[in-house]
Amino acid sequence: MAFTNVTRGWLAAMGLLALVGCASNQPMSDESEKQAEGTLQTQPETKPAEAPVPPKPPVVLINPTVISFEKMSVVLDEKGRETIAEIGEKAKESGKITVTGFCDRRQIRNSMDSAVARAVVTRDELIAQGVAPSNIVIKFSTVTPKKHAAEIKFEELELTKKSVAAAKSAARSGKTSARN
Repeated sequence: MAFTNVTRGWLAAMGLLALVGCASNQPMSDESEKQAEGTLQTQPETKPAEAPVPPKPPVVLINPTVISFEKMSVVLDEKGRETIAEIGEKAKESGKITVTGFCDRRQIRNSMDSAVARAVVTRDELIAQGVAPSNIVIKFSTVTPKKHAAEIKFEELELTKKSVAAAKSAARSGKTSARN
């Protein structure tokens, strides 16, 4: 029984201390509130650090690069413009570029006009990207089945591939002659 009286005494003392603490807490005056607000407002706001933007991957040049068109259209769509913009820097650096317009003559009545128009609109977009007009040659084809596109072919890259193939071939023939 003595233990429970001691426990009650401690609980009463703790309650009394809590009440005394609350009673001594005076409400803030208007001036104190303004100072507290001013202090909060003058602290600099911290913004979360922005994640760094990863660098764009290098453009992989596919030779030839194909720009697709709707079957009945000669208008370059947004995807086509983006593709040409991506290869624009490489196209400016390259030598001769051949743009071939395609339109299937079995599906479209004026296929030659459509094929040429697709090549021309693609050429114009390359020129808008800064490619020299003198580096661009236009061709057309109406014999490839179901192909409604324009191809951008970098002849300089093709020559480089042929040069590498010729060098490998020469190296092989040199090796065989050394064995004889």
